[in-house]
Amino acid sequence: MANPRVLLIIGAAAVGAVAGGVAWASIPAAGVIHGCYQKSVGNLRVVDSPGDCRPSELPISWRQQGDTGPTGNTGPTGPTGPKGDTGDIGATGAAGATGPQGLPGGQGEQGLPGRNGTDGAPGATGSTGPTGPPGLSGIELVSNGDQTVPANGAHVQAVHCPTGKKAIGFSLDDFRNVVLLRAQLFYAATDSGVDVLVKNPDLATSHTYAISAVCATAS
Repeated sequence: MANPRVLLIIGAAAVGAVAGGVAWASIPAAGVIHGCYQKSVGNLRVVDSPGDCRPSELPISWRQQGDTGPTGNTGPTGPTGPKGDTGDIGATGAAGATGPQGLPGGQGEQGLPGRNGTDGAPGATGSTGPTGPPGLSGIELVSNGDQTVPANGAHVQAVHCPTGKKAIGFSLDDFRNVVLLRAQLFYAATDSGVDVLVKNPDLATSHTYAISAVCATAS
């Protein structure tokens, strides 16, 4: 620790030198100041080098700037500054890989009906088509009436169409108790109708049935 008395003398000498117009030596770039202290009377003068001191003087040195102190504690965070200007648009990046296919979207709303268009011009008349097959007329049902089938027996009958008409089908009028084994249409030069074969499955009682031929005139 420096002697308080010496420091006081140094301060007084410095003041006296300034007041008396004493020229000071230059301070080196390193910031170290060299001086010569007169031991007998306490005078102090600044020199360029410790070698400039006289035999009666004591060389002393001190730095213009002290050592760097320890780093202080971090201060509190300051307030948020204003928003800066928008930066320039960056360069376009490379295209990314194709992502997976998304799920199907929901059904869209039904569109509005379109406006009716104008009628087109009539088309040209088509050619006459071929003559169609002969038509039917005078359709009627022809029946022989109820027919009896003996118990556990069979029965055959033919229903004929009127002259000039042909059988085009048949109608089962009453078949509640018998079984139809055969029904077929027949055609001859002057005759047409339906031929049937039925069976009575009842072993004890006879039953009746009725069938009609569907007859028509082919034009």
